[in-house]
Amino acid sequence: MAERIRKTIAGTTFSLGDGQTARTTCSIGFAAYPLFRAQLDESSLDEIIGLADNLMYEAKKQRDAWAGMFSPSEATTSYVVEDGELEPTSLLFRAKRSGNLITHHAERDESPAKKVALRRV
Repeated sequence: MAERIRKTIAGTTFSLGDGQTARTTCSIGFAAYPLFRAQLDESSLDEIIGLADNLMYEAKKQRDAWAGMFSPSEATTSYVVEDGELEPTSLLFRAKRSGNLITHHAERDESPAKKVALRRV
């Protein structure tokens, strides 16, 4: 869903009036709620929204990207995260270290049968 939103915004021309138009991109962060499935009361909705906000800032470093978390050690991004690129304080660091960071690549020239590749890093 994040990729569809990102792609739709990137492909939209916005009318500014007086014949002027603009195009933009977006960065998206998301987190599953509840993040701790075994302990439903472990984190509040506000804390999860804060995590999603921090993930959005991780994605903003790449521009026109998204990053999300499914659990405290499972994450996904729309971009490749290289070794040594993440700070130890990054929300994505734990997922990468545990081998549970999945990279989603939507092919740039997608066919109608939307091609998607996933890579675990």
